[in-house]
Amino acid sequence: MAFQANQPLVDFNFGKNRLAKWLLRLLLLCLVFGGGYAAYRQRVALPNQQAKTQTQTVSVEKLNLAVTVSANGVIEPERAINLSPKTTGLLKTLLVKEGDRVQKGQILAYMDDSNLTGQLTQAEGQLAERQANLQKLLAGNRREDIAQAQAQLAEAQANLEKLLAGNRPEDIAQGLARLEKAQANLQQAEDDLQRKQELATAGAISVEDFNQVRTARDTAEAGVNEAQQALLLLKAGARPEDIAQARARVMQRQQSLKLAKAGARPEDIAQ
Repeated sequence: MAFQANQPLVDFNFGKNRLAKWLLRLLLLCLVFGGGYAAYRQRVALPNQQAKTQTQTVSVEKLNLAVTVSANGVIEPERAINLSPKTTGLLKTLLVKEGDRVQKGQILAYMDDSNLTGQLTQAEGQLAERQANLQKLLAGNRREDIAQAQAQLAEAQANLEKLLAGNRPEDIAQGLARLEKAQANLQQAEDDLQRKQELATAGAISVEDFNQVRTARDTAEAGVNEAQQALLLLKAGARPEDIAQARARVMQRQQSLKLAKAGARPEDIAQ
């Protein structure tokens, strides 16, 4: 395509004017939007932001904070002490409970002293007896004590002489008489038992009455056995061990009489 040199291609003045108008309109539009945004920020956005960032101050006070903590567990003491009485027994009264504070010398419990009371009474009786013996030793033996010791010695000597001499015929006769009497009592008891047996079978007496008669028969039978043994001993005479025991009793009585006449020894008083 060919262009003529005398014809202009573009009207530059017209283009510049049109562009300037558009720029002016755009500038006005920006100013309008900028002013509106500034007014919105000044009236709405900024107060809201200040309200959000505004801090509230209060005065500081010292208060107790109530906190409750619930937990399950076992409380163990730092130190445990086992208590044991000097004597074993039953606990009668407990004066403290777990968790109480106690002091040195404080009574914590009472033990059952019923057994100790009896022992105390017995000990007091023994003390009184020993004090009486001490007073007796300090005062010396009385004439009555010496006479009593002499009588006991005479009795022991007579018993020994009787054993050495053997049983007399009259002693054996008395033993035989006691046996015969016991046998007669047994025979009578047997007869009574037989009669009561017939009555009990017929229902004429009670069982209690029959049992009483049978008990009487058994007692009479035991009496016969005892009389027989006594008669055998009388006929056999004294046994060697009986004689030895009688001799020892005589020596003991002689020593007692000697001590009674001599009075209390210093070592006896010291005891």
